[in-house]
Amino acid sequence: MLFKQEFHQRLVDGTITTTYRWWKTAKVKAGNTYRLNSEGVVKVDGIRRLAMSDISEDEAQASGFESR
Repeated sequence: MLFKQEFHQRLVDGTITTTYRWWKTAKVKAGNTYRLNSEGVVKVDGIRRLAMSDISEDEAQASGFESR
């Protein structure tokens, strides 16, 4: 999976535990792991369909963003 460099350390240290992607079809599979460059791996625990309005401010912040 591709993440901006600014998110890498927070993904590795567990500060970011959730991410949101806007895809027509899923590009990853639940249960799989994906390399985060040479810094580690990201495990996909689950995939679900959401509307932007379903994401709370707290969830947006937990995914590394200041707001929705």
